[in-house]
Amino acid sequence: MKDQFLATVSHELRTPLTSIRGSLGLLASGAAGPLPDHVVEVVALAERNAIRLMALIEDILDLERLETGKIELQMTRVPIASILRRAMESLAAFGAHGVTVDAPNVSSFIDVDADRIVQVLVNLLSNAVKFSPPGGVVTIAVTADGKWTEFRVIDQGRTDDDERCDDLTHT
Repeated sequence: MKDQFLATVSHELRTPLTSIRGSLGLLASGAAGPLPDHVVEVVALAERNAIRLMALIEDILDLERLETGKIELQMTRVPIASILRRAMESLAAFGAHGVTVDAPNVSSFIDVDADRIVQVLVNLLSNAVKFSPPGGVVTIAVTADGKWTEFRVIDQGRTDDDERCDDLTHT
């Protein structure tokens, strides 16, 4: 029943969201004529939120697939810099709300399912940005020792500690 519920909900949400995103994209591109600047900003925000909701639906479905063992990892050797670049580009689609995201220049490679690592990094980064003050800095740190690669997302968001850090360690 849970699987059927998730499939139904995801379909019922994805279909209208795809239409909404397409319509917002058309408005943003000027297909309906030029828009005032304040409207362009509202349309861009709505489009980013539609993209974010679509990604959230996919995340929920991925969790279900992972839980049931139906997810297949596509392991390949990729540059860490490519993973960081993709995560930063995805984050830009959501908007950084005046928060700077710093990532290191890393030249090493890693054997991973790049899409899954990017997905996790985007989730960590979007949370870090969401809870950081305007003008704040979110830092991505990468430590690789040959066997393990650790990705750290460090923000200046709301916390009792001076630093909040989410880790993703890969072997």
